[in-house]
Amino acid sequence: MSDTISRYDSHADDGDQKNAPQEEDMDRYNHGKENAHAPFDIKDSRSLADRAAASVKREAEEDAATAEANSKPPTAAALDHGNKPSRGAEIDEEIQNAEEEELKDKGKI
Repeated sequence: MSDTISRYDSHADDGDQKNAPQEEDMDRYNHGKENAHAPFDIKDSRSLADRAAASVKREAEEDAATAEANSKPPTAAALDHGNKPSRGAEIDEEIQNAEEEELKDKGKI
């Protein structure tokens, strides 16, 4: 009897088709290449709601990137690379600081 069971155990799992667990099944949708689909492709099967949501998400990411770039002082790029900032960058930083002080004085910041 144990000989039959051991033969069964050695072949039962070998090559059998199995159902994937539910979390692995849902995870496969997240493994696609970035920008694999053109966002405005007419032949794409996404619904209008999905396209609108993607557009809102893309705009939010662009706004966040712009806000992050604007939050750094103009001299930051040169200083990060160990260089002396250009005169134009120094003037831009002075103007930015002066404008911030004016807004603080007016109570808008």
